[in-house]
Amino acid sequence: MTAKPIKLFISVFFSLLTTSCVFTEALWRESSYDESFASFLISEDNKNLVIIGEKYHYVIKPSETLVNILKSSYKPNIQGHFDYFKVEANDNIKGTYSLTFNAIPSEATKEWLNANDFKVKEHKKLGDKFVFQGNISGVRYLPSESVNNTFSFNKAYSVSIYEEISTAGQAYRTALSPISVALDGTLAIGGMALFITACTGKRVTTGKGADNIC
Repeated sequence: MTAKPIKLFISVFFSLLTTSCVFTEALWRESSYDESFASFLISEDNKNLVIIGEKYHYVIKPSETLVNILKSSYKPNIQGHFDYFKVEANDNIKGTYSLTFNAIPSEATKEWLNANDFKVKEHKKLGDKFVFQGNISGVRYLPSESVNNTFSFNKAYSVSIYEEISTAGQAYRTALSPISVALDGTLAIGGMALFITACTGKRVTTGKGADNIC
């Protein structure tokens, strides 16, 4: 193959690649919606963290470290913040969050914080804080049954969620929630009972200027 055909092939190849990327991006646009989180629940096998929202249910796979934090006696002094929360076109969830220890830690507490991947972050006004940062991944579902408000917070927490929306008129069909409600009102997922887990705080939001909760 001579130099000229080679150059022509490379030009056509990159042209097709670029066109494909632009076409794919054109099929989707990013939007956002407001959600109210009423409950944070964890399964008895610690494999699922369930968020009950007003519009949807969100099932997240927690890390072992996050489970340790949520079940620890230090939880009342920890506040959380969703830095980013997005639902992709196939209803998969991805995002990031931060957990901040808001008390003056003893030496024993510092050992626990260090063992659970909290890092010291400098803050000019509030002083140094121990902060844990993590990623979330999971799936969004449509509620299939109403959840007893026994599992709800006294006040729902507001969050802005980003989502990918099809511009081609082919909306993805969101699956029904795997959460089941027993006759006595107890909740389960995959045969595993769900229990309330939450940290103290005010609101859940995303982006700049967000309040903290866990």
